[in-house]
Amino acid sequence: MEVNTRKKKDLKVLGIIGLVILGYFFLRLILMYFVVGGVLAIDLLAPTKSKNGTENYDKAFFEEQYGGDLGSTLMIFPDSLEGKGETSFSSSLKTGFFDTDGYILLECTMEEAEFQKEVQRLSSLKATITDGKTSVTNDVLYDETSYRYPAYVTCDGFDSTYEYALIDEESHRIIYLYISYPNVTNLHYAKYLKKNPLAYTKDGLDSYSMYYHTFDGGQSYIGYQEDVAAAD
Repeated sequence: MEVNTRKKKDLKVLGIIGLVILGYFFLRLILMYFVVGGVLAIDLLAPTKSKNGTENYDKAFFEEQYGGDLGSTLMIFPDSLEGKGETSFSSSLKTGFFDTDGYILLECTMEEAEFQKEVQRLSSLKATITDGKTSVTNDVLYDETSYRYPAYVTCDGFDSTYEYALIDEESHRIIYLYISYPNVTNLHYAKYLKKNPLAYTKDGLDSYSMYYHTFDGGQSYIGYQEDVAAAD
């Protein structure tokens, strides 16, 4: 009888321990559900801020409002629209829990002299990045094949971010575009995307960005800082 009583007590103890363990994992599951649900709710409920019309074009506003979330200092875009001829502008950006997604689109049709001057500016873009010991200078890429027009590219999929200027030589027109997480069906910029939609499935930290560099073989990435560059 004494042996059976001990066995029963042991089984009860094991049962209690099992219930405690199950309760612990169940509580963790509930907490994880609420955390993930909260993050998704923040992303879904975050307001989308749109700006349209060239009178609302303000490059400095985007840098100040969204900062590092853009993964860019928007070098590809002109500082102002003075002398840029016939222009159109639209933007739509949404800041979620982790980052900002959306687009900035500017089109300018210029006189030939201003057009050539702007192409020269785009072709000379570069960013110097330092880890405090070593400095690396990244140049803008020139891509003649991926888009319907030749393009100067500062971001090409790094962290799902794209930034480039399309050069329509015949019309003296330049299309400036920043996109985070491209949507190939977006009517605002779909015609200015890459010819091959499958190219957007290859986004990643190993893709090109003029604004970032790794000094440790891809374990971490350091971004371009305007104030550091100015001090140099």
